Amino acid sequence: MGAYKKVKTPQELERYCRRYFRAIRIQEEQYRLVQVGMSNKGKPIYERETLTRRNYKGEDVPILLDKWLRPPTLEGLCGSIPISMDTWERYAKLPGYDEVCERAKNVCKTALIERGLDGTVNAQMAQFVLENGYGMHKEVTVHGTGTIEDYLATLDEEQVM
Repeated sequence: MGAYKKVKTPQELERYCRRYFRAIRIQEEQYRLVQVGMSNKGKPIYERETLTRRNYKGEDVPILLDKWLRPPTLEGLCGSIPISMDTWERYAKLPGYDEVCERAKNVCKTALIERGLDGTVNAQMAQFVLENGYGMHKEVTVHGTGTIEDYLATLDEEQVM
């Protein structure tokens, strides 16, 4: 990497990653609507009830859901440090830094997959980015010759489901 490194240790890189992810993520309390009565016009009145779970101390704590304000990206992460993508790739090859880079990459990849699945981002765009930016490619396995119907006929019902 030469004489000068922007990020001196893997722990420092981890701090940069955590700061970036925290800046673009919020936690929302989960709740449900509970009917508490009826209005004078005969319409139901609802109140929010926060959903809770018990922690290891036996205390009720709110259930929090992580929500991204925008999709996390390696490009955004590098811009927040600031380093180039080439520098990021060099860090990813260094002992100690490699694990931090892999974890950060997985956070970005997982968020993109989940947002593509839940419809928050266009699924085709998510697929394009995953294939071209993260090296995930479709894998097709061919099981001999014949039609798909011939192959499916050889499976029992549990294998098809």
